Amino acid sequence: METVLGFRNQQGNVLRGVMNIVPEATEGVIFLHGFGRSCRELKFMTLEVAMEAERISTFGFDFSGWGHSQGNLLNLSIAGMVDDFHSALQIFASQANVRVSRVVAHSLGACVLAEHLEAGGPSFERMVLIAPALNQRQLLRYWFVRGKSKRLTWQIFHKFVDEDAFMRHCSMHPHPVKEKAIGAGYFLEMAERDYSLAFQSVQNNILHIHGDQDTTVPLESLRTRFKHRLLVHEGDHDLEEQLMVNQWLPQAVRFLAR
Repeated sequence: METVLGFRNQQGNVLRGVMNIVPEATEGVIFLHGFGRSCRELKFMTLEVAMEAERISTFGFDFSGWGHSQGNLLNLSIAGMVDDFHSALQIFASQANVRVSRVVAHSLGACVLAEHLEAGGPSFERMVLIAPALNQRQLLRYWFVRGKSKRLTWQIFHKFVDEDAFMRHCSMHPHPVKEKAIGAGYFLEMAERDYSLAFQSVQNNILHIHGDQDTTVPLESLRTRFKHRLLVHEGDHDLEEQLMVNQWLPQAVRFLAR
């Protein structure tokens, strides 16, 4: 049964999400969306339906300040997103009466999961990383350069990085992104973060899914190669077109359900 749910994070903001409680399910999958996105993206809705068929409950929520959740993005931080994740884990386990043993994380959502693990948080039996934006240090510089010319690829962008100009860009406060005002602290923090190696000790628990034509988070941005990797032919960053979904969904479902 699908339920729209509101719950409070540690700062008292009301976060909202959608929980699908499957009768007699004992396991749960939680979804972590990317930067500026929402839990109701097509990829998560598709996985919700597939997981219900496997008798597994699901929960997707919007991080503070994004989607339908309350919050001030001037205070955005990766630590705050991890706190949101922890609040969501608690409400999911209690409301659905399941063991939250699986995670699906897209893009920046994978950084939230990595920060959770690096801080000593418990691991999960199954983790699906979709286009994980782990190398934030280089990605932020890549996006800065690409903002001037989309022709600059991952292979050559570093030749065009003006570090002083980049740091001035990160220091803008408030920082306008996707019609939102975001605090400079987030960009200054992430400009030095690289989570590429955060999952080394749990490689067997991870399925990495990536589009081979992802120009938002190029495959080459990762400084590690995951043991279990699925490349989506002609796949972009979102991987929501039907031909792309047909390539990754069956393997993701098998991995999560086993």
